[in-house]
Amino acid sequence: FILNKFAASSAPFTTRFPTEILSTILADSVCCLLVIFAAFKALPPGKIEVIRKSFNYKRLFQSIIVPKRTFSTSVTYWCGYEKCLLPNVVLSHLSPGLTNCATGVANAALDCIPMVVIAGDVPTHYYGKHPHQEVNLHADAQQYEIYRPFVKRAWRVDRADLMAEILEKAFHLAESGQPGPVLVNVPMDIFSETILSKSFDRVKSNTKTLIKPSIDDKVAEEIVNKLAQAKQPIAYVGGGILLARASTELEEFIDYMDLPLAHSLMGKGAVSDDHPLVLGMSGFWGTSLVNEACLQADYIFALGTRFKEAD
Repeated sequence: FILNKFAASSAPFTTRFPTEILSTILADSVCCLLVIFAAFKALPPGKIEVIRKSFNYKRLFQSIIVPKRTFSTSVTYWCGYEKCLLPNVVLSHLSPGLTNCATGVANAALDCIPMVVIAGDVPTHYYGKHPHQEVNLHADAQQYEIYRPFVKRAWRVDRADLMAEILEKAFHLAESGQPGPVLVNVPMDIFSETILSKSFDRVKSNTKTLIKPSIDDKVAEEIVNKLAQAKQPIAYVGGGILLARASTELEEFIDYMDLPLAHSLMGKGAVSDDHPLVLGMSGFWGTSLVNEACLQADYIFALGTRFKEAD
């Protein structure tokens, strides 16, 4: 299910299921989308019903069934879906659920998709005692280390009163700078504790404002002048244009400047392929014509790209 624009009571609450606490935490902290995976052992049908009942049906929300049978394909599905909507949350079962989601979360990292993964873990009093589905091959209580190579940061919640603060940091980090996934690892006994609403009120009153990168008028004027004076300029764009919903502005700019456009694989579709100024894709999967045009350019105007495919 993908649930949007949900709300819950701000009164203190006690819960036995992570889905209940998650719905209230997210509703009181940020407005986001929630992806719940019911495939295999991710969430039993009973727990899905719990979270559905926890919503205030007088508020508007959206519910969409994700028709996938595995964790990784469900997360990957959401990576594409997010490009049309808002930052998202993935709620995962402990250990096998977390590892099954790894491919989709790694894909989100490579595609710069803001994603907050909230995973269950064994209760803290079971750390190192080999309970059902615990992952502790190298150290106890280190399940979250699995995601460290491809998430921006991984948190382990050791106290229930820190939940609001960690969630605020997680969403801010996932969306700031170069967007990407983060992990919040929560032991099941922490999920079951009572959390007072004042902890969320305190975070809400001190939430940082997210400001996207920008340039001043002087720098913009300098860039335009260099493009106008260049003999063989070319624009090179990546997936950042699509994430920023800036395709219209980009097309207007290249039309005005009469600027040829090359794109990476992730930048495909930033401007329609039938546009007369679009050369095509560069890199290994591109054509020799486009690669040669990029190599011969005396000025490259790059937008929304990390040059990962400029080989």
